[in-house]
Amino acid sequence: MRPTLLLALVATCGLTPLAAQQRAISDSDLFAFRWVASPQISPDGRYAAYVLVTVNAKHDGYETSL
Repeated sequence: MRPTLLLALVATCGLTPLAAQQRAISDSDLFAFRWVASPQISPDGRYAAYVLVTVNAKHDGYETSL
């Protein structure tokens, strides 16, 4: 790629959306977090299992599932 084309692409796609989407985190954002815990790979390496952790605001705790 030519340097000017690359610079134009970065300026058009990379910078504008980030500046437009910034906002403060709210309480509802924290309750929407989901993350992966305890990943395990099968002995033959073909499969992986993990625990999905979500926040349960109603019961003030976490829910987990495989």
